[in-house]
Amino acid sequence: MQVGLISLPSAAQRDDVQRRWSLLFSIASMITLVLLGIVLGAVASGTIRVENGVVVSGFLKSWLAPFPFALFRALVVRISRGGFFNGRSV
Repeated sequence: MQVGLISLPSAAQRDDVQRRWSLLFSIASMITLVLLGIVLGAVASGTIRVENGVVVSGFLKSWLAPFPFALFRALVVRISRGGFFNGRSV
């Protein structure tokens, strides 16, 4: 009968890995909020114009307007104060 030894990572190695994954998740969450704010803001502002199936309002003009970035900021503030579905008001 053979017995193998399993080497588990030390606590320091696990903390390092957890810190890296936490940082990656934080960055991905912020990128998601930026893109969500820009998309919702551009669509809600009504500046995206389509004629005969072709966008005529410009490629970046609607997406980079001030309103989408204001909506992104509002999302960040709302989420930093406890999220959307916690039953509390802002």
